[in-house]
Amino acid sequence: MNLKKFLKWFYPGMRIKRWVAFTTFGIILLSMTFVIIISEEKGKAGLGTSILVIIGIMIIITGVKRIINSLTTIFLPNTDSGLVDIVYKKRQLERGPRVVAMGGGTGLSSILHGLKEFTNNITAIVTVADEGLIASGIQEPFDTPQSSDVRDCLIALADAEPVVGSLFNYRFKKGTELWGHNFGNLFLAAMSDIMGDFDKAIKESSKVLAVRGEVIPSTLSKISLIAQHEDGTETVGRQNILNSSSPIKTVYIRPQTAKATKEAVNAIMRAEAVIMAPGALFTNVVPGLLVEGIKEALSASKATKIYMMAIMTKAGETDNYKASDHLRVLSSYVGENLLDYCIANNGQISKEQMKNYEQEGSSPVPIDKEDAFKFGCKVVEAPLVDKASQKVRHDSAKAASLTLDLLNESKRSRSHAK
Repeated sequence: MNLKKFLKWFYPGMRIKRWVAFTTFGIILLSMTFVIIISEEKGKAGLGTSILVIIGIMIIITGVKRIINSLTTIFLPNTDSGLVDIVYKKRQLERGPRVVAMGGGTGLSSILHGLKEFTNNITAIVTVADEGLIASGIQEPFDTPQSSDVRDCLIALADAEPVVGSLFNYRFKKGTELWGHNFGNLFLAAMSDIMGDFDKAIKESSKVLAVRGEVIPSTLSKISLIAQHEDGTETVGRQNILNSSSPIKTVYIRPQTAKATKEAVNAIMRAEAVIMAPGALFTNVVPGLLVEGIKEALSASKATKIYMMAIMTKAGETDNYKASDHLRVLSSYVGENLLDYCIANNGQISKEQMKNYEQEGSSPVPIDKEDAFKFGCKVVEAPLVDKASQKVRHDSAKAASLTLDLLNESKRSRSHAK
């Protein structure tokens, strides 16, 4: 730091120089008092010098505290937390476990909300297979992988002001040329065009939102999801798959040569826990496993692998599925004995929450523990329904806490096995 920059600290209006002077006075007073004590004969120091020592210490403490408060109000103007709380929380989160959460839809963003309160070392690997339709049914005009789930994950991990999250979720209303389009998707598309790369666009957007951890697409290739149905027909894209009257036999992606991003593979290999987040089995969970390199990384990784099963069946996709059916499907794509745990909800769902699901033919997934056990993982039941939500959703805090408890249990088991 050169002298000119240093002297800026003492410019008018900085609200620092008075406290620097106050602290300096305390240091001088304390130093002079110690000189007096040393110069006096042993044991002759009186009450006056003791009082001066206490006064000097109090002046220094007050001055330093005021300097810190002045700096805190500049860099963290809207926080109610004390600096010590902020520093402590940040350091604790930095020491948190390395966790990878995979999938798409609301299930992934929900579990991320909970995990970020326990660790900063989170990587969200987002499924990007989609037909490119936005909620209003308008074709997405941008040549980027599906950005809605990426956007939701960025918001879930964001440490920015709530209004920023609301802005990224904003959907333009009728009467405008952008009707039906989501601001967050447009932002990502514009950033992708500026940066020349969707992956770089996500990284820059992460800085804007002060994201804890990382959000990574499973692949940078633009891929489509195709389902083969029991009646021999094929459908392309999530919505078309769900609209088919025939049950799903299997799904695959096109192009089948789409490769996983290097960051996604590295994150899985470094992870202490990999969570397959709750979501629609065939359209959110499985597509990310079909990208070349993901399955291989999961098999090679020493991480504890956890599947957090959806609470409800998905109409047109997992009708009448039990827990064992979910594990059977996953095993057919990644092999048996890959998962260590399967988390299933056994909590009560309110009548109000069930209304919409009953109309569309969805129901709670039954837990057939004995049949599920055949697939080599431990089925863990817990009440995980978010009572505050109108829809049936996982309680993000409970789900994250249980996940980390299982990680610790797995670590203890492996330690004892050595």
